[in-house]
Amino acid sequence: MWSQVAPESENFNNATSPNREVGPLIGTKSTFGSVRLLGKDNKYVIKSQNVKNSDDLKIFLNELRVGAMKDIRKVGPKIHAWRIDSKTGIGYYIMDNFLMGDNTKDVVLLGQYLAEHNMGPTCLPKTHPLWEILRKKLVQFWTITKGYHGDLHAYNIALLLKKEDGTIHDAMIFDYGSHKKFKGSMKNLNCFEDYIDFVHTEFMNRIKRATVKNKGKTLKKPRTVVSSGYKIFQPKLGQPRTSNAVRLKMTHGPTRIKNSVFSRLAPNVSPKKLTQYLIKKTGKPVDDAVRHILNMYAKKTISAQSLYMNKNQFSAVIDTLKSLSKSPQKYSPVSAHTRSKVKSVVV
Repeated sequence: MWSQVAPESENFNNATSPNREVGPLIGTKSTFGSVRLLGKDNKYVIKSQNVKNSDDLKIFLNELRVGAMKDIRKVGPKIHAWRIDSKTGIGYYIMDNFLMGDNTKDVVLLGQYLAEHNMGPTCLPKTHPLWEILRKKLVQFWTITKGYHGDLHAYNIALLLKKEDGTIHDAMIFDYGSHKKFKGSMKNLNCFEDYIDFVHTEFMNRIKRATVKNKGKTLKKPRTVVSSGYKIFQPKLGQPRTSNAVRLKMTHGPTRIKNSVFSRLAPNVSPKKLTQYLIKKTGKPVDDAVRHILNMYAKKTISAQSLYMNKNQFSAVIDTLKSLSKSPQKYSPVSAHTRSKVKSVVV
């Protein structure tokens, strides 16, 4: 027996119709479930996942909570119905197909799109329309759900492409199991940088609150992924979470998002280390590199925006460069760890 998530009887009845046969698997089975087509009109899919312990149940209920929100269809698939099989310990829910019945579009995951267009290991131009679509979609997601996606990487974002020419029509964010509500308010946020800094701060504050609450010890100490340097926070119940800003900047291997609006975020990287990295990128001796960068600054051919830094970072880097121009011996080679954290920054 299906339970209704939202008061939309037409969609509920349509989605749960006995005439809708379960079709083939979409994508591959993951840690948090598998998805299959439901019917032949590309309107709905059915997802199954284990609900055998408290962690599983928390993730499942989180999916239902976010998937039933008002206006969720503006940013991702809506969930219409759910049920849990008590005998097998498997939960099911029916949600929108990304296509929502529109057969003039194709669906591709962001990670696949970047790889197929040879944009992963190279630089994706900042003028590419993908970035504007993603900026708008992320702000919409944070505003509508009043929280952040705890596992927002390039394979949890789908792109809708027009079949006629392959251009990007829209983007959708999915897999809401690790979603976390904000504690703070977004009322006074204006530009995209304000939003993404706010979301990153919310994530870091969550770790701090958990530490204080448990007398200096988090329930499960946040792990750091050695290869890329980002933290993973494991709450008491549910799915591990990561920072949206950091995870998008450091998304998987060959599909790494580079030169994007996210790459200007270099949390915990000091202006000195950013400066060291810029010098390294020029391929010139230290003295020549410092003069070269300062000359570009004087001619206004570089800016905070072109280097994907915020204004404070950029100002501090320029001050550091000016100091180095007087005392170049202060320079020291940049470490491999620092390179991994700021490798998207270019001159």
